[in-house]
Amino acid sequence: MLRSSSGSGGSSAGGSGGASTDLLRLVHHILGPAASEDVKHDAFEYSARLLASYVRPSFIKDEQQMKSLIIRRVDSQQDMRTAAEMLDLLDRFLKLKTVSRKVNILHFLLLLEGTKGYRPPAFSEASPEAVPLTRPEKSLVRALKAPEPSLQAQTAGDASRTDATTATPALAQLPASQQEAIRQFHSKHDDGQRLSEFVLVRDMLLVCQGLNGTYIKYNGHEGTFTVAKEYVVSPSQAELVRNLANTGLLFDRLKSFVDERHGDRSYGLIGQSFCSMLREELTDYYRFITLLETQISPAPEDRSAMTLRRLVVWMHNPAHRLKALSTIISQCAGVRGGQLLSAVFEFTLSGDTSVQQLARRMLDAIMPPFLEMLSAWVYRGVLVDTTGEFFISNNSTIVADPQDAHAYWTEKYGLSRSMLPSFVSDSLAVKVLLCGKSINFARVICGSMENFMKRFQEKNSLTGIKWHEDAYRRCQLPGREIIEEAYKLSSSSLLRILEEEHKLHLHLRAMRRYLLLGQGDLFMFLMEDLSLFPRGGHLLGQKGFLFSEGSPSSLSNARQGDATCFVSLEYKLLEVPIVGWRCNHLPHEKGWDIFSLSYATEGPISAVLALKHMVSYQQVFKFLWRVKRMDFILSGVWSRQMVEQRTLAPIKELQPILRNLHLLGSEMGHFVKQIQHYLLFEVLETQWQRFMQRVGGAQDLDAVIAAHDEFVDTIKGQMFLSANQAAQDKLSQLRSIFDQIIKFQEHHREMHSIGMDELDRRSRGARRIHTRAVQGSWGTSNDDDEEEMTAAQRFEAAAQDVNAKVSLVARTYEDMVRRLLQMLMRDPNHNMKYLGNRIDFNGHYQPTGDRRVAAAREEARYGGRRTSTA
Repeated sequence: MLRSSSGSGGSSAGGSGGASTDLLRLVHHILGPAASEDVKHDAFEYSARLLASYVRPSFIKDEQQMKSLIIRRVDSQQDMRTAAEMLDLLDRFLKLKTVSRKVNILHFLLLLEGTKGYRPPAFSEASPEAVPLTRPEKSLVRALKAPEPSLQAQTAGDASRTDATTATPALAQLPASQQEAIRQFHSKHDDGQRLSEFVLVRDMLLVCQGLNGTYIKYNGHEGTFTVAKEYVVSPSQAELVRNLANTGLLFDRLKSFVDERHGDRSYGLIGQSFCSMLREELTDYYRFITLLETQISPAPEDRSAMTLRRLVVWMHNPAHRLKALSTIISQCAGVRGGQLLSAVFEFTLSGDTSVQQLARRMLDAIMPPFLEMLSAWVYRGVLVDTTGEFFISNNSTIVADPQDAHAYWTEKYGLSRSMLPSFVSDSLAVKVLLCGKSINFARVICGSMENFMKRFQEKNSLTGIKWHEDAYRRCQLPGREIIEEAYKLSSSSLLRILEEEHKLHLHLRAMRRYLLLGQGDLFMFLMEDLSLFPRGGHLLGQKGFLFSEGSPSSLSNARQGDATCFVSLEYKLLEVPIVGWRCNHLPHEKGWDIFSLSYATEGPISAVLALKHMVSYQQVFKFLWRVKRMDFILSGVWSRQMVEQRTLAPIKELQPILRNLHLLGSEMGHFVKQIQHYLLFEVLETQWQRFMQRVGGAQDLDAVIAAHDEFVDTIKGQMFLSANQAAQDKLSQLRSIFDQIIKFQEHHREMHSIGMDELDRRSRGARRIHTRAVQGSWGTSNDDDEEEMTAAQRFEAAAQDVNAKVSLVARTYEDMVRRLLQMLMRDPNHNMKYLGNRIDFNGHYQPTGDRRVAAAREEARYGGRRTSTA
């Protein structure tokens, strides 16, 4: 709206009058009709004073102005360190005496830099008369153009006020009312001792370092730095002071954070690196403040001297940087180690480019301790972490024990999830853990001195990896490929050591052959071995090695194996507790009734075949042993029945009883064989094949252990040996059925004894009659007839008694099998239903009504086919 007039004096005067009239009209419009004339007059005087004040364009005429322009340009684009270096270079350049036209050279370099921040001025320096704003009284214009009376005080002691009338001679020429208005205006703003710009700048440089100045001190009540109450600053200066005071508070907070943690060993190496980086930032900030102090000039006529406004501009980027650092330490308070890395890494994803670059520099500064720990663990299996800041934890209560390598592998080292940096994924953390564990296990437990990671480490260093843009974008630790290759190498090397030096697969096959009864003829030879043990439970606790010299088992094919496995095999006459199984020992039990087989493992192999697994294997062996025993019993009964068909054929009275025994034995034999087939083929053989496939494809020892754990748990679950109630109920029912089989064996043995006694008695009677006939005495005597009748009655009573016992066993057995079938069919596992269908393939154990329905369905399904065949 206001322009410099280039016309004649008349036009200038006219324009001047028009401008003052417009200003007066604007004041009246803003204040409104309610304002008094005095208020409007004061407002007009104040506005005219402001508009007529000295206006100076940004024309570069000396070295200091050019220097300020260049530094402002650099400071707006670079960090504090770059700005400080530029200041130093400029000072050195300006001090050169061999260069005469320094300003022109700097101007030329600035243009070459391509800056758009500098443009030649459109007009030269304007004088106050270039903006004439007057009322009709021209003396008022001269009064308003006069410099404002102010106190250029350097300290509070020599500060004094100057009367406006004496400082401005032109004011005396004004009317009394206008002089009074100007005095009132100054009195409103000069109630205290005014501070010069130099004093404020000097104090603010101290405040920016968190220190109290002479006139600006920290106010605990307001929580910031404020000017002392006895001194006066303008509103604009007060706002600038508040702005710069915030920078001082940020600096003080940052310095306190560093001082509190400096030298604190519990903060860890990563934390100390973090503090070291912050100290570097503080040092750069101190250097920057020192350079700013060189720009302070007490001379008010020095236009290149530092002012509050210039100081705010210069402090803009450092303040922004301090604010970013303050935000970062707010997130990092109370965290350390991997948590600290995660907190800093979050800021590398910031949308603010300056904050992002700062966080990336900070992350690069605190990564070396982390990478040193990572390298030591991945390449040497050594945990270099005394303060618990790495994401690998060490359980100091676990020591290297060759008898329990499983505990050392699974419990010695683990993941500390709280210290896992956010840029390390769970899968990568597991590979890091397994890599170090494999090397450590090979050295400590296996006793291997082979340094299989040395050559790989020479080609792939982890301590030298650097963050790059792709790693930031993916939020992943750079060098992931190196860690994955190291994991494959260390894990495969450990598995090779276990296989070649400690024969892992050989021990696993030995478990299958012996404890899981995979060796065909082993059971029969064990029966012969155990038959040598006398009866009685007093032998509990006796033990010895299997395949000892002179024993029948030493002649079996199972003996043709590795000597290491034979030494590991040990038998015990000791009951192994089975969930739901009776553990009492009766006096009549033979050695094989209380027989158990164990497999001693030690050294690295015990990492896979742990002590807990040996207990499970003994439970499985005991259960399989019981099933084999039932099959052995029924096979013996069947063999005697085949003999009885010929030997007891003359005793017609026994034939119905023997037939019942034969039918019941066949029924029990079918049941036991189905159970045995299910256990040995559907469970053991199937799960063993899956287990071997998983072991063959395992990439690390953890995978082998997991496969073995799953194998043991699966066969226990499918063999009714798990701890859940449903499995216990099935196992208890099986136990009851096996008890009935043992009773059946006893009743058959009793019947066989009765039959053989009767056959022997009849043979003796026939021989006696034949002898008497040869001697000429025909027939029998009355005593013989009476004895014969008594023996026949006794035989018949004994036979009927055994027959009654057999019938009771048959009914009890059938009821128990029926209840077991109901449990199997209700089980959600399809393998249990499959076993139930195999046992009751013809519906024999179904109730009568259900049996008829099943028969009708069978007839409807196959009836037409049978008719056509007939």
